[in-house]
Amino acid sequence: MENYLDYSGNIVLRPNYITNSPEIISGLGVIVLQQAIEIDIFGSANVSHIRENIYNGVGGSIDFCSSGKYVAIVMPSTAMNGKISRIVPMLSCVDIPRMLVDFVVTEIGIADLRWKDPRERAVEIIKNCVHPNFKDSLLRYMNYLNAGHLPYNINEIIKWNKN
Repeated sequence: MENYLDYSGNIVLRPNYITNSPEIISGLGVIVLQQAIEIDIFGSANVSHIRENIYNGVGGSIDFCSSGKYVAIVMPSTAMNGKISRIVPMLSCVDIPRMLVDFVVTEIGIADLRWKDPRERAVEIIKNCVHPNFKDSLLRYMNYLNAGHLPYNINEIIKWNKN
């Protein structure tokens, strides 16, 4: 801030109907780095809610995620000093659908989700991004999944959340 005048000639401020314009974003080939409160094992992201309470606004997330060249969800793998996994079997609030997410990045590693079906995405995220304290329980959850394109097992999700 001490030298802001040195940079002021290089900064252009525009209203959000320009900065969040899908046409402009897609034309620039933007690489989107999006934070999230949590993601599910398939790559969908919750950027707004902690339990039933709103924590953050969605803002331009959808504009950028749907129009960016690549979308990476970047976040720590855990919360509350490692007591809670931020990668979970199922989200309570989906703000960014899995189809828009190309990469997940945590301090553990990077999951490349491009051209993968939901089960392959889950394996990639668990293998590369989940904290070691939660990896085994999410892999066990994968063993309980029902058949189908986007499998969920509600009973196991409830058990996982209680633990």
